[in-house]
Amino acid sequence: MVIKYNITHNSMKYIRQTLAYFGVGSFQFDSILWQKWPQSRVTFLKDILSENIGVGMNPRQVCATFGFDKKEYLRGVWSYPIPNLAGKYKRTLNFYFGNDNVVNSIKIKYKLSRTD
Repeated sequence: MVIKYNITHNSMKYIRQTLAYFGVGSFQFDSILWQKWPQSRVTFLKDILSENIGVGMNPRQVCATFGFDKKEYLRGVWSYPIPNLAGKYKRTLNFYFGNDNVVNSIKIKYKLSRTD
């Protein structure tokens, strides 16, 4: 017996959003999901880094694409928090701006746990 499923585009979109919400899998970058559900960010890291999404953008474009919940540091570094499934922020996606005020590289930084 063969069961055929008729999955519509909207159904697939909902499934993809649900999986991204729970941080399951690796997906093509989606700016709206990145901004709306921070817990889904981990699913987009592979695509962002492999496709260099953000490289060549000016600060206004980075904010439009990745949102305004960044930390700005001296020397032209912007950092976006990446929560894990437990909601703890142990890594960040960092954008490095050159002298021309354009992103020239993107890296992931990991926070070290302190045991004092």
